[in-house]
Amino acid sequence: MEKDKLYCVASAAAVPPELEKDLLEAEKKGKEARIEFVDERLKKGENFFEPIHKQKLKTMANMKKSVELKTTRNKLIEFRQQGNIITKLLAKSQEEISSMIWQS
Repeated sequence: MEKDKLYCVASAAAVPPELEKDLLEAEKKGKEARIEFVDERLKKGENFFEPIHKQKLKTMANMKKSVELKTTRNKLIEFRQQGNIITKLLAKSQEEISSMIWQS
């Protein structure tokens, strides 16, 4: 594991650079959107009741990969990445620790 990279806790996979950029700049972009809202809608009083546009930032949910495959009978199957690796490892280690305690 590299110290200067972000990793997903659920899958222990390295976060792609474009996703890492959005995650690290999310707070900054939110503050900029708030300042723009205050300046444009509250101070100027224009378009106050217009919808607020959502910030289109990528999140860890964008890391889930899926692949579509066709069988020999042309049936479409979708495989999705499972993200519970860390949880499974933690549960397994807890089982081993508790069994070691009871054996002593």
